[in-house]
Amino acid sequence: ASGAKTGGGFLAGDYFLRSMPPSGGAWTATMPKTFIVHLHDRDFVTRPSFGRVCTITSRGAHDAAFWLSPAGAAVVAKLDTNWTRLFDSIYVATATGARVWLLRGTGGFDTLRNWLHGAMQGNELQRRSVPLAVAALNVVSEAIDGNATIADPVLRDWPQIRALLGRASVALGTGNAAAGVYLVAVDKLNANGATITPARPSSCPAMLYSKKK
Repeated sequence: ASGAKTGGGFLAGDYFLRSMPPSGGAWTATMPKTFIVHLHDRDFVTRPSFGRVCTITSRGAHDAAFWLSPAGAAVVAKLDTNWTRLFDSIYVATATGARVWLLRGTGGFDTLRNWLHGAMQGNELQRRSVPLAVAALNVVSEAIDGNATIADPVLRDWPQIRALLGRASVALGTGNAAAGVYLVAVDKLNANGATITPARPSSCPAMLYSKKK
């Protein structure tokens, strides 16, 4: 709905407009919650705009231990052979900083699992790329929805999760200082503690308003 309000009967004067939030706490204001408008005779006021977006806590993600387990291998075995395409944009680092390139299909997971086991105990660069690989596995397995949006703590926009992982990978691979900030966000995602906006409206709570008595 546009939220437009039309009609006559408004006398000249100052009006205080307030956006009433729906119950449930899952809808975050994206525009100011209040406006004061100065209405003169026959004015048509267009400035005030209200907006809200659904935000929920991420859920469904698995940790590195899961992807190293038989249960994790069983999940990947059911995926399309092109699941590794996302990893073309994910920085999976060797001990020297070179990228690990994955084969398509099950062979790619064998490589990734062997790398993951060693990287968790490896040097700093390897350990820092572990959360990216884990998050990418969560996306390709649909444990989390890669099309959901998430706050970019560096660029201050709301890209899709898969895009954020790509940005974090570029930052880490190029030695950008922003990599650390990105990795904090990725860690929250893997721990099911990130704030996201679902890609599907059906995943948002209904907007319920209390009626005035």
